Amino acid sequence: MTRTEALKRLGLKTDASDDDIKSAYRKLAMKHHPDRPDGDEDKFQEIVAAYEKLTKKSDEPDSIFDQQQGSEWGWDGMQRFHQKRSARTPKRMNAIFTLEEVRTGITKTFEDNGRDVRVHLPQGAKDGFQWTTQADGFFYVITCRVAEHPTLVRTSRFDLETTVKVNAAALYLGKPVTVEALPFEANSERPAPKTIRLTPPAGELQKTLRLRGKGLTNGKVYGDLIVKLVGVMPPDLSDDERRVIEAISERDI
Repeated sequence: MTRTEALKRLGLKTDASDDDIKSAYRKLAMKHHPDRPDGDEDKFQEIVAAYEKLTKKSDEPDSIFDQQQGSEWGWDGMQRFHQKRSARTPKRMNAIFTLEEVRTGITKTFEDNGRDVRVHLPQGAKDGFQWTTQADGFFYVITCRVAEHPTLVRTSRFDLETTVKVNAAALYLGKPVTVEALPFEANSERPAPKTIRLTPPAGELQKTLRLRGKGLTNGKVYGDLIVKLVGVMPPDLSDDERRVIEAISERDI
C-alpha cells in the first residue's frame, strides 16, 4: 500500500498533516470498530492498515490491527496500544476455532509458554482473520484458523453448504429429511449441534434447497445454508424390492 492509497482510505488529500491523519483515523476507527453494534470488520482492517502505513517508523515491525475487547474498543484503548507498541518482533500464534464458534462468536483462553492469552473471536470471522492482543507484557498477532466441519462446508463469507444422502424412495415421495445446521445462540461451552427438519418437493431424486438465514452471521448479515439432497438406494434390497425397481426402470418417462 502506498502513502497515497493509505490517505485515500482515510478520506484525506496528499497534503494532510499528522493531526489530520490522527483525527481521520480516530473518527473512522470508532465508527467501524467490529465490537460496535454497527461496526464493519473489513473496513476497520483497512482503516488500521492505512493508519499504520502512515505512522509506521522504519524500524517498527509490521502488525495487523488492535481489536480491543469489550468496552475497550474506544479511542483510548486503541491509543494506548499504539503508544505502548515497541520495536520488538510480535509473537504470532494460530488460534483454532470450530465452525460453531465462528457462528456464535466466542472468547477463549489459549496457553503459550505458561502465559494465558485471552482472545475474542467476533461472529462470522474468516479463516485467516487476524488481530492483536497482549498478555503479560507480550504482544501477540493472532491468526484465526477454522477447523474443518464433518458435514458443513463454508462456500463464502457467510454461506454454508451440506450434502445429505437420503433414501431415494423417501426423497422421491417427498418425506421429511433432517439435516444438521449450526446453533443460533452463543454458549459458554462448546455449542450443541442443531438440526433442521425439512420436507423437499416430491418427484425428484436430487434436490438443492436454500435455507435463508441459516448460515453464518456477523450479527448484521445472515448467510444461507445450501442443502444438497442426493437420493441413494439401500444396498441390501430384497428380491421383491429389486423386482419392483426393475419394473419401474422399464417404464418410459
